[in-house]
Amino acid sequence: LVRTRTRVDLLSNQLVIVVPLAPADVTASLTSPAALLELMFGRIAIGDPAGVPVGVYARAYLEAVGLWDALRDRMVPARSARAALATVETGAVDAGIVYRTDAKSSNGVRVVFEVPVAEGPAIAYPAALTTLATNPKAAERLLAYLQGPDARVVFERAGFIVPEAQS
Repeated sequence: LVRTRTRVDLLSNQLVIVVPLAPADVTASLTSPAALLELMFGRIAIGDPAGVPVGVYARAYLEAVGLWDALRDRMVPARSARAALATVETGAVDAGIVYRTDAKSSNGVRVVFEVPVAEGPAIAYPAALTTLATNPKAAERLLAYLQGPDARVVFERAGFIVPEAQS
């Protein structure tokens, strides 16, 4: 049902480690994800790695940097990225691994580490036209708009990464 020639990776995202705003005694930033091994990070919220995309990405990243086995028993799986974020916001856990866009939308967490895009999992949000569009010309205009400079400003303000190929 997808017009394959129109498929583009419209946006990307990035994993970040967040902590609740209170208490404020947590280090201002972490120099590496290995800091999660410290006792101050007893419980860490992530999306359920068995099926929630942000949890799948978090697990893949922690495995890649050799931390998954050491941290596995401290993980608190959540039903969604937003649920993991809310768990951190309420202070029910000491840290969380969420999307940058979700962290940016919250007033209750502080980002203490950003997983470098080149080192983290490739998080892509594709877009494409369908073969069943009832108004193909309007769909083409929408896809073009979503790849244009006006939409780029909105996406970047929300924390998304817009691939350079679309600039």
